Amino acid sequence: MINEFIETCKKNKDKVAFIFKKKSVTFGRLLDDVYKMVNYFKSKNLMPKNRVLLYFTPSYDFYVLIFACVFYGINIVVLDDYKNFKKIRETMVA
Repeated sequence: MINEFIETCKKNKDKVAFIFKKKSVTFGRLLDDVYKMVNYFKSKNLMPKNRVLLYFTPSYDFYVLIFACVFYGINIVVLDDYKNFKKIRETMVA
């Protein structure tokens, strides 16, 4: 899946990949942002198969994080109810 994502981004680097709140982002920029996030993970000593908890509201950065996690092999736990602190605690303990 991630190889197909990378190839699509490279082939369509100047085409619009994402529109969020009236701002467009090209495939090339999306791929660059994913690579930057993977490098950030490495700088923080995150390793493939680590687990990260994401409790973001939908945004461009949220999607970059998801693609970067998949690219780098990090397991994602997504909480869509980010205001439910009990659920967050239960998920972190699991």
